[in-house]
Amino acid sequence: IEKRILKNKQIKTCQVYKDVQGNLKIDVEQHIPIARIMMPNGRPDQYIDAEGTFFSLFEQFSARVTVLSGNYFRNLTNLKQKRNEDLLKFINFVFEDDFLKAQFTQLDVADNQSISIVPLLGKHIIEFGEPQNIEKKLKKLKIFYKEILPVEGWDNFSQVSVRYSGQIVCR
Repeated sequence: IEKRILKNKQIKTCQVYKDVQGNLKIDVEQHIPIARIMMPNGRPDQYIDAEGTFFSLFEQFSARVTVLSGNYFRNLTNLKQKRNEDLLKFINFVFEDDFLKAQFTQLDVADNQSISIVPLLGKHIIEFGEPQNIEKKLKKLKIFYKEILPVEGWDNFSQVSVRYSGQIVCR
């Protein structure tokens, strides 16, 4: 029974057992999506969970999560390798922050893990750079959203960069 249930790719773990009264019990834990990957090369889209596992989309439900795109995902089947640790940390950080989760609609990841962010509001693209110094860069970005955009306007910039240490570059 466990093997049959685990064929469903949305299921993370399954335990089947009998209790003392002889009743069959099934404990199932499903993967919780933190982002949706638009897979390149015509492969079907996938969800990703907090541990970096890719799993198929749900048939009757679409999770409201940030979309990931880019050539970086071309040949990947998960993000569990050491080289993906910072990227996975960044994706988890966005998922756990209510403001960022609501503001970021898409993260485009280049081959070198450089991230470009498409926000929900505004006509700008955010150059985040590689997923290093995540907390510092996102703190700068929140300053931009709270102090600069209300004064300058949401549509006055086409590009915002927090990739460089200690500065926000707006064009």
